Amino acid sequence: MKLLLRVGHFQRLPRGITIIRAVEEDRMRAFHLVRSVFAERGYINTDRSGMELDLWNKLAFGATYVAKKRDSVIGVQSLLPDTAKGLPCDRAFGGELDQLRAEGRTLAEAANEVVLKEKGHGAVASNLFRRIFAHAVTTGVTDIVTAVSPIHVTFYEFMWFDAISEARSFTTKILDPVIVVKLDVTKTVEKLRRTQDGQGDDTIFRDFYLTENPYMTMGVAGRRTHAGRR
Repeated sequence: MKLLLRVGHFQRLPRGITIIRAVEEDRMRAFHLVRSVFAERGYINTDRSGMELDLWNKLAFGATYVAKKRDSVIGVQSLLPDTAKGLPCDRAFGGELDQLRAEGRTLAEAANEVVLKEKGHGAVASNLFRRIFAHAVTTGVTDIVTAVSPIHVTFYEFMWFDAISEARSFTTKILDPVIVVKLDVTKTVEKLRRTQDGQGDDTIFRDFYLTENPYMTMGVAGRRTHAGRR
């Protein structure tokens, strides 16, 4: 926790940075940022229009929030609702997700996470997740799922996620194994509400994600949160 705090996680946004739900021009800026970063990492092939259309659909269809510094988008995070067509993770992890659905769970997938590496990026990343967590709570999502690299699983487990799959690649053409992790939103909120002052890391989580989370009162359309607020 000390290391995360040192790089800005669980801290208020740096001055001059705001988080808003992406519409119109901001959604296009988010698309270009995610496209550029994902292409650089080898996640997508910009020569294949279908992959770009898939990325655009994820940004447009889901609840996409952006961190803005003046007119520039410096961070993106989406929360994709489950539909009859499923979630992106279904391509390789349909069995695991179908098991949750059979249990009556309401799923959403965290996707398109990109934050530019600049001063305060830790605070930007954690506040973007703070925003989609509030979105999940206020829209009745019971579980947030996301696909992560095996080397990042320990971090997500620290953040109260559970690994629910083995490592698997989305395609046989590219060997890039990932693991699906799940945050039980319902249990997390219950645990946070039971947390008392002075309970170390749990108290930090409680304050940041629940009791001092300004997005909880903004609903799904919350327009803007200014830097300097927690």
